[in-house]
Amino acid sequence: MNTIETKIQLAHGARMPEYATPGASCMDCFAHLIKLQFVRIEACACGPRVKSFELHDNESLASFIGEPDAIIIDPGFALELPEDYAIKAFANSRFAKAGWQLANGVGVIDNDYRGHIKFIYVPGPNAKPFHEVFSIGGVCGQIEPCQRFHMQLNRVSELTPTQRGEGGFGSTEQKGAANA
Repeated sequence: MNTIETKIQLAHGARMPEYATPGASCMDCFAHLIKLQFVRIEACACGPRVKSFELHDNESLASFIGEPDAIIIDPGFALELPEDYAIKAFANSRFAKAGWQLANGVGVIDNDYRGHIKFIYVPGPNAKPFHEVFSIGGVCGQIEPCQRFHMQLNRVSELTPTQRGEGGFGSTEQKGAANA
């Protein structure tokens, strides 16, 4: 297994990310600060207004009334990655089971970013109440290093044909059914 040396700046009281098992691909991150965001649509031309509440302990989290439109979780650290690496940030499967998803699907943290990594969750239609899912000190997401490559694009008039061709979403299943 390859290991990359990475510098971490940890906020006071924040927990270091860690691998849950020797076979884990991603490091678990733990919530240091949770910010609840509520979006109120105004009837005027000023547009939506966002109201945020920062919660630093589980007692505040449990007693908060209302379901947020988004939850921003700061695990309390920033990284300095080697030049040819980036970080991918994923939700843990337990959040999907509870109806919460990362707002951007998969987060990508570039190697020249020096701020705190954050996870932004939004509720799905049947999401469990946020205080049943999230907690200060609890797992809030996972990160995985990935090597960066830049593409050199070469313009051509045609691409090499394949059996699939230009078939889009679900097209491989349709071709399999047609051949059966």
